Amino acid sequence: MSEHAIRIRDALLAKLHRKYPAGEALTINELGIQQGTVRADVAVVNGILQGFEIKSDADNLMRLPNQIAAYDCVFDKSTLVVGEKYQQEASSYVPAWWGIIVAHTQKNGIKLTKIQTAKRNPRRDAFSIAQLLWKNETIELLKSHGLTGSRLRGDKIELYNTLVETLTLKQLQISVCHTLKSRQYWRDHSQLL
Repeated sequence: MSEHAIRIRDALLAKLHRKYPAGEALTINELGIQQGTVRADVAVVNGILQGFEIKSDADNLMRLPNQIAAYDCVFDKSTLVVGEKYQQEASSYVPAWWGIIVAHTQKNGIKLTKIQTAKRNPRRDAFSIAQLLWKNETIELLKSHGLTGSRLRGDKIELYNTLVETLTLKQLQISVCHTLKSRQYWRDHSQLL
């Protein structure tokens, strides 16, 4: 991540910290989605899953279409945070339900200006949401829904499929949000706001 992108991320995290009272939301830097094939720059878990993709003036937009497709499988709401260089192009890249924030570089830091509000994503995929869980978390969730024996064995893919067959999308989302917020040990940096 470039120095400019880090400054944008820090400004975004500060904004999120002000938005959510202490303990209400979990923010995660570099959350791996779809088995880590894509990393969300910042994710927020607060009853819904929100993703923020940062493209600073030092970045390019070549990977953005693939990132958008992955975000749309997982997040209830997604926002593209761009430097001034990409302000004009941003809306042509993202779907209508994505939010757009422009990061303006000023003498005293980064000023974030919302130019499009994120709306509910119609393309979420239950299997991709299930993949946010670790194997042991998936097993515990299945147990809590009455599954036993051979239904709790197998590789992660089999367990995710069982989870998707067992829970509705809404139940899955609520359970995944609760599990992520309760997780004690993160591989990546996370912070409870």
